[in-house]
Amino acid sequence: MLSQEKYEQAIEKFKQILKKNAKDPKVRKHLINCLFKYGLYLDDDFATDYEKAAQCYAEIIDLDEKNSKAWYNLGIIHFKQKNFDKAIEYYKKSLEIKPNNKYVFYNLGLAYEAKEDYKLSLSYYKKSLEIDPFFDYAKKGKQDAENFLKALGTTDSDFS
Repeated sequence: MLSQEKYEQAIEKFKQILKKNAKDPKVRKHLINCLFKYGLYLDDDFATDYEKAAQCYAEIIDLDEKNSKAWYNLGIIHFKQKNFDKAIEYYKKSLEIKPNNKYVFYNLGLAYEAKEDYKLSLSYYKKSLEIDPFFDYAKKGKQDAENFLKALGTTDSDFS
């Protein structure tokens, strides 16, 4: 694993090369890959710098606005910071690009659950399970959302 300084140096080098070769898809691809790796490094439990990680993903989007993974990762960062509305916005943007991503549906379920909107949470867990019926995290989320709804007095017919 590279150090923070090494990532920053590599990113700067790729940016310099890209300025000279703006049309070169290989350089763009390498820069995006380096930004992803650095963003993940910064979003690690041991080196949490959400602001810099978000900047990495925003730079990826500037280079490739159709990069669903960058939108998704922005959502994760905002979720971790309890900015649930922003997380939802970015997750939905990711789904516009890649509409059948079970992880995005699952994370939307988590975000709505965090906002205590259990009906919407449940609907997103179900969408995740439609894609992958064996996705254990979504199964657990679905069960939790159903339990919350039951505790709130919502009948089974409202969410079955």
